[in-house]
Amino acid sequence: MDALITCCSLLLFNILYVGVSLSAYKYSKDKYKHIRRESKLLDGLVQDFDEVLMSVKQIMQKESELMEYSDLKKVTELLKEKDNWISKAREVVTEGTLCFQRFQELREKRNSSKWFVSFLIDMPPVVDVAYGMPRIEKRIKDHLGRNLIADTTDVKEKVCVSDIYESLENSRSKVRSVQERSVVDEREHQSLNSRPPPIGKRTGKLISSLTNLISVHPDLTQGVEEKIELHLMHLHLLQTFTEDLKSVNLESKLEISWEIEASETIDEAQDAIDAIHRKANRRRWITDFRQWTDRWKLKDELMDVGTWISGLMEIKERYGFIFIRRDRSRKQTLQYQTTDDTDLSSAVNNICKCLTQLTKVEGIHIHSLRKELEDMHKYLKETKATDYASNLRNACLVKLKEIAANIECYSNIVMKDSKSKLPSEVKQIKEVVKLLHRCIKVYSIEVRADSCSVVGLEEDINQLVSQLTGEASVISIVGMKGIGKTTLAKKVFYDRRITKHFDVQGWVSIPHEPEGVVLFTSIRNPLTKKEREEPEEREKQDEQEQPEEPEELEEPEEREKREERVKREEPEELEKRVEPTGRDCWIQKVLDFLNTKEKRYLLVLDNVSSMEEWNSLTRNSLTAALQNLNRSRVVVTTTSRAVASHFSPKNSLHQLRLRTKEESWEIFTQRVHYRPGKMESHAKEVVGRGGGLPLAIIDVGNRLSGREEKSKEFFMELERITQGKNRTPWSDTVAENIKELESSSSAHLSKCFYYFQLFSRDFEIPVRRIVSSWIAQEFVQVEGGQNLEEVAYECLSELIGRNMIQVVQRKPDGKVKTCCLPTTVRDPLLQDQGNIRETRSSFPTTSKEGKLAFHLDGYNDASFSESLGPSTNAYPHCILFFDTREGNKPGEDIGEFILRSIDDGSFRKLQVLDLERVFRPQLPTNIGKLKQLAYLGLRLTYLETIPDSVGDLVNLQTLDLKHTYVQTLPGSVWKLKKLRHLYLNQSCQFTQPTDFSIRNFQLPQPSGISMKNLQILSGVFVDNGSPLKDGLSKLTNLRKLGLAFQLKEQEVLETWIAKLSHLKSLRLRSINEKREAQPLKLKSIPDLKKLSSLYLFGTIENPSIIINYELPKSLTHLTLSASRIKEDPMPKLGKLPNLRSLSLYSGSYEGAALACTKDSFPQLLVLKLWKLDTLENLDVQEGAVQKLRELDIRSCKNLTISIVLTHLKTLQEFKVS
Repeated sequence: MDALITCCSLLLFNILYVGVSLSAYKYSKDKYKHIRRESKLLDGLVQDFDEVLMSVKQIMQKESELMEYSDLKKVTELLKEKDNWISKAREVVTEGTLCFQRFQELREKRNSSKWFVSFLIDMPPVVDVAYGMPRIEKRIKDHLGRNLIADTTDVKEKVCVSDIYESLENSRSKVRSVQERSVVDEREHQSLNSRPPPIGKRTGKLISSLTNLISVHPDLTQGVEEKIELHLMHLHLLQTFTEDLKSVNLESKLEISWEIEASETIDEAQDAIDAIHRKANRRRWITDFRQWTDRWKLKDELMDVGTWISGLMEIKERYGFIFIRRDRSRKQTLQYQTTDDTDLSSAVNNICKCLTQLTKVEGIHIHSLRKELEDMHKYLKETKATDYASNLRNACLVKLKEIAANIECYSNIVMKDSKSKLPSEVKQIKEVVKLLHRCIKVYSIEVRADSCSVVGLEEDINQLVSQLTGEASVISIVGMKGIGKTTLAKKVFYDRRITKHFDVQGWVSIPHEPEGVVLFTSIRNPLTKKEREEPEEREKQDEQEQPEEPEELEEPEEREKREERVKREEPEELEKRVEPTGRDCWIQKVLDFLNTKEKRYLLVLDNVSSMEEWNSLTRNSLTAALQNLNRSRVVVTTTSRAVASHFSPKNSLHQLRLRTKEESWEIFTQRVHYRPGKMESHAKEVVGRGGGLPLAIIDVGNRLSGREEKSKEFFMELERITQGKNRTPWSDTVAENIKELESSSSAHLSKCFYYFQLFSRDFEIPVRRIVSSWIAQEFVQVEGGQNLEEVAYECLSELIGRNMIQVVQRKPDGKVKTCCLPTTVRDPLLQDQGNIRETRSSFPTTSKEGKLAFHLDGYNDASFSESLGPSTNAYPHCILFFDTREGNKPGEDIGEFILRSIDDGSFRKLQVLDLERVFRPQLPTNIGKLKQLAYLGLRLTYLETIPDSVGDLVNLQTLDLKHTYVQTLPGSVWKLKKLRHLYLNQSCQFTQPTDFSIRNFQLPQPSGISMKNLQILSGVFVDNGSPLKDGLSKLTNLRKLGLAFQLKEQEVLETWIAKLSHLKSLRLRSINEKREAQPLKLKSIPDLKKLSSLYLFGTIENPSIIINYELPKSLTHLTLSASRIKEDPMPKLGKLPNLRSLSLYSGSYEGAALACTKDSFPQLLVLKLWKLDTLENLDVQEGAVQKLRELDIRSCKNLTISIVLTHLKTLQEFKVS
């Protein structure tokens, strides 16, 4: 009997023991998820703090001067203030992590086959964990709430976790603005690899599973139907938000931790729903009582799933972090709302109006619903320009429209029967609106200007990606120090198109320091394709599939051990240890990398400065391997053109250009924020003188960040952009290039380059002026069937590629429009030349090549006659005047000088006479004696007549009369057989001839048009009485044609234009006496295969050339005005493969809608829509205009824009007015 009692007692004790253990485990399980979630997020915040602090220290070690002059000092102080809070957070994270790790170990035992035994053995640890969890949970809660962070002053400062994050985000933004772009790129790439697979599809599966469970087992939701509906809606909104997040680079560990937590929560919720489904299916075999109790338990489990999902929003609210999408600065003038914003606001307004009509209905739910809607409407208006979570907002829009329809229905019922009561659904509507409002606020993506964006490299990136995925095996990126070679290589290295194409990537930085140490440690770990797969592709993989082992140049374990040893050892010891085998080992690893045949490899050799250095490093062993690449590709960055030419053929040599003045200012203002005004203009001018070298601009910008912009010290520091260490790259580049240019093989380039010295400091020179002058002086030589203008443009491109000339402005088709000789190049050149003299007032600039440039500013007119006196260069070949004086005196003085020089024979060898912008120079009647003259530039001189003897200039190639008041062109002009460029003016106002009410040029009947070499005919007017009308057929070599005409019969004109097979630019204006648009007849022109620019003004009688795809595929620039097209031209125009600029001006389109469909306009950069009165809707679909940079919409008063800005990732300028 005693034995039986003892056994019963032991059994009862064991049952009680296990029961306590199970209860403790159940209690711990409920607490576990919260502690795990909060610990991981808090740990992410701590890691972010450490990363920002480490970045500051690294920047300060590299540029100690920045500490005094930038915002980094404020950042350091701010982080120091938060250190106490962060230290306590570390303790909480450590304790919380240890706690949930212990619970995970217990859970693994619980899930084993011997779980009963484990509970008997592990009850003390289980109880201990259960006892500790509430304490840890409370400590986490207390720390995330209000807490003391400093008590050194009389006033104790308090802070919560959202305050910490706000300070940290401000600090991170300031640090980012002064970090090297390569560091930012690496961190963004690391962030991409650490993100979990997207949860969009898994969330969709969870929604389907939950919906199916409810439909099959509706009894599970009895009494909680409304809450389940809210949970489902929340899941749907979460799904759309994660789609928006795909385009966002997560910058912080906290953001990544939240995304990981969301991924794990969705997976756990799916497991829970599957388990509930299985249990619910088993209930049919059990008793009614058990069914009731199980239904109650399953209902609780179902509600737990909803609580988990809601927790994701709660923690984001608590921490206060923001998802940020960083784009280049966008100049936006927004007086219109996009369709999304308009529809959202309209939906909210519609609901409010319906509620206003229910004045007879009182109730707390109506009032609170109206208040919630008013708050939502206010928030939508405030965030429309910054919130780019478009998928989420669209989902909210759909739901709001449903609510509006329901409220309207309820309103109609109440209006018809005043005794009717609103249905109970109004309360649920209030909860739905509340959730929508909350989701819009919490699940938001803020767009900010990127303080560290790459400026001016977009085309370079696309070009290099195309070459690397094409046939080019070795590509060399060449340019001066600090121009962005490594930055460009990094952008290409991490580009998604590249990471998809290549199986493995490697990066080698060639050192200029003790080679053994740096070489051995400078090889970056190659990235395998497996590691870089798109998240969507990773999501499709079987969960059971084992990941492929990364193929690396160095095993991870070996690398970690070596890096740890490197940290511990002194540099001298390391160098001694690595040499002499370190270099050979490194070379062998790269050789193995290059010789692998099975996979595509990309190897970047960064910073190869000379062939001697390369050969000494590799002992020629790698050179042979580079000549025998299979499917692999190699990119070399170097400052040496000799090195670049050695590695790459000419067509694979990529020359980086200097940034334009606008791009330079954009780089500068990423670091220094300026308010518009005179100070900004002055600062912009100084930055423009920096020559467009990013390194110099960034260096000065970093020093000025956070300083008072009006201070004297500010501008003294700004002037350093062309001084000190920023001058060194220029000195090296100029010296190397001058040496090469003066060699016999580049003599023509030398002449072309030195010609730039004749222009004033910072003078922005039109390319057509430069090219025509070079041709006139025979600087350009052609062979075979080459075109002089094209070869001259290639020479200019070569000088730009050598970083000797800076691009100022480009045309819509991408070609250079204006350029200049950078001050940083010009000043050293002038100082080295003893034959240059400058005075404050008027002075000639001369050179040994027989060129004169007179710069006259009018400060001292007394010295003018001396300046125009006898020259050391008795027979100049080229004369340019730069005269800013006002009145008639400058023209008279210059006219006397020209007349005197012609009479005394000084101009007998003159080839170029450039008077552009000189006010009304008096040309002598005997100007025809200048038999060698090939260029006569009279643009913007406002002359009224030119001498008849111009026709005697038998060698004249360029006659530029644009922006003059010349009304009658001498008939002798048509005898100029060598004329290539004729610029006339059909847009100026003047006294009209008596026989025609509009005519800018009255062309006398020529004896015969002999200008078969004419390449450019611009600004000419043709009517029925024009002698040119009958001679058009003789002008067959035109490359550029711009004419206005008043012709009833246009067949001759149509036929002639269709035969201009060399034509590249065509500008046609069909006008009447009042300069109004008239019918424009134009035949199909697809045979003009070289045509790149087309401008049409007039009512197109044959619109099929636009809407039926009858334009040449070569077209890059299209402008239509007054065309009166009725049918949407976008579907056909969108198929033009090379179109870069499209402008639809007043009256060009008379339809109601324009639609850019998916994949249309693949190369379009600029889209302008002006004064289209009938246009009501512009629909730019996802996948269209993927390279668009500028969108300019003006005076389209009926237009509603349907554009999702997140789809336009390259958009830089958005104007709507």
